[in-house]
Amino acid sequence: MKKIIVTLILVLAFGASFAQQYHWRLTYDMSQPIGEMNTEFISRYSWRGMGVDNRWMISDKLSVGAYFAWHVFYQAAGNVTQSNESGTITANGTQFRYLNSWVMQANAHYYLGTEGQINPWVGLGVGTAYNVQRTEIGFYAVVWEPWSFALSPQIGLDIPITLGTDFMIGVRYNHWINGDNAPINYTYLGFNVGFKFTPF
Repeated sequence: MKKIIVTLILVLAFGASFAQQYHWRLTYDMSQPIGEMNTEFISRYSWRGMGVDNRWMISDKLSVGAYFAWHVFYQAAGNVTQSNESGTITANGTQFRYLNSWVMQANAHYYLGTEGQINPWVGLGVGTAYNVQRTEIGFYAVVWEPWSFALSPQIGLDIPITLGTDFMIGVRYNHWINGDNAPINYTYLGFNVGFKFTPF
């Protein structure tokens, strides 16, 4: 029993010692397609997305961590005529266009203010995204499933609410670079709102 209590105290002490060194962020993510994605596939604003962000403070001003997100796009395009690359098949009708993007990035952030006060920050995320691009016409569907190189410069602001909890807003420039296995690159602005909290 004594060993269990000592172990429990050590675990709690170890966790408490790291409590000031890292924090989590849960965000509701909205997105506006831009560039090639906007003109050639989906232009409609997306209200569907979520993200999880973990940041370890390596100094008072600098953090490193990881970001995971799921972003969903949808648009119906009426009376579209489209042919395949060889021109052997032509289809006309209403297209239903979908894109699901699962994002996995390492990130680094620099904080311009002070913890516990309104604190602006800038950052960069680098990693990959797995995408499912789907276009449906009637009973037919064309599906692309590229893995993309994912680059995301970003800015944001933390606003303290209570001890250990902040409200946060952020803007991300998400640029996914595809190889030959996808028809376009995906680029969109992400608008994130959520909460930052410190465990313990």
